[in-house]
Amino acid sequence: MSHSLHRAGNAEELKKDYVILSMGALGFNKEEAGDKLKVISKIFLKYQPVNMGDAAYGSLYTGQTKEDFLSDRTPKVVTATYSDKETVKKVLAEIKEEKLKVSVVVSGLIDEIEDIVNEIGLEINTINLSAGYFGKTELIADENILEFTTMCGHHLISHNLVKDVLAKYKNKKLTLDEAAERLGTNCVCGIFNLNRAKELILKNAK
Repeated sequence: MSHSLHRAGNAEELKKDYVILSMGALGFNKEEAGDKLKVISKIFLKYQPVNMGDAAYGSLYTGQTKEDFLSDRTPKVVTATYSDKETVKKVLAEIKEEKLKVSVVVSGLIDEIEDIVNEIGLEINTINLSAGYFGKTELIADENILEFTTMCGHHLISHNLVKDVLAKYKNKKLTLDEAAERLGTNCVCGIFNLNRAKELILKNAK
């Protein structure tokens, strides 16, 4: 799984940005994974995610409520975004205790992820690394903009939207919370980290 892999930023910023994704595996347990994903959704919510999503329905900032994630509907893919390593450790430790036998993918700095899984007695099955940018790199937005847009792995947050939101925040037409939420409402799968977005907005406002 790679749509949360390419988040731009420096190491200190990315230490505050983690995504956990869980789903069934086609040909193995996809059809019966729904009930297991409900259990994982409850664990996600227990630890107060910055954002959370269900691939079939949307995220906390696209109209879904915490109650929706605990309803009788059957989830397909669930994601949660957190801002600190210790919380991610607690989430993964609790999922481990449930012994659900369903795929769990964690995105973040590899050294931080390795520390977490080693401390709770898990093994990493697969590692995907972002190899950077290739081709006509002069067409890519500058790094400050990419730090926002790459937090939406499906690229539903445009460069121009980021520029517009930053301008409106600087001109006091949006509060900090409103600016972050304006960006977050475009990321339907729930991996946009609004806490980090607020830090980036403040950094760019300087």
